[in-house]
Amino acid sequence: MDKIRAWKAGDDEKQAEVAEVRAWFRKLRDMAEAVNIQKEKVQRQLDAATRVTQSFSGMPVSPGNGDKILDAVCRVDGESRELSRMMSELTKLRVEAISRTFCIVYAETSSSLRDADALRAYYIECETRDAQGNFKLKTYLDVSIELGVAQSTACDSIRHGLEALAEIWPDISKNCA
Repeated sequence: MDKIRAWKAGDDEKQAEVAEVRAWFRKLRDMAEAVNIQKEKVQRQLDAATRVTQSFSGMPVSPGNGDKILDAVCRVDGESRELSRMMSELTKLRVEAISRTFCIVYAETSSSLRDADALRAYYIECETRDAQGNFKLKTYLDVSIELGVAQSTACDSIRHGLEALAEIWPDISKNCA
């Protein structure tokens, strides 16, 4: 029979487990930000490609006179492929995160549902737009507004959700691997 663990405030083992869970979920936010940066990079390449004209000297095949349009198209294609790969990886991470988050919805109590919803809003669906329409990651304030709770409640829900996942993390990590 598994041993029953009682955790106290400041328990180093518990803090390490929660940090591991937080780091795993942090990958989602980092990947979402990287995907946005890659989207901007692709857009810059497309903008540059539409301004490019062919450059030829009198010699049709002289060294150093490459086809700027071909180079621009190749750069756009390479960056677009990388963007597709990154978006696919982010989607897979999100699907796994949703299944892991679902593990803490026990008995469908209001607190476990709120904890799971806070984790979803902050880590899984972490992108939003600022007033000017620019990409930004959600803050605790954004999550609290989305969930209709106080900011401190949103922070507590995220923390409780991470702590609940830390308790079962080894089991769900094996199942998802």
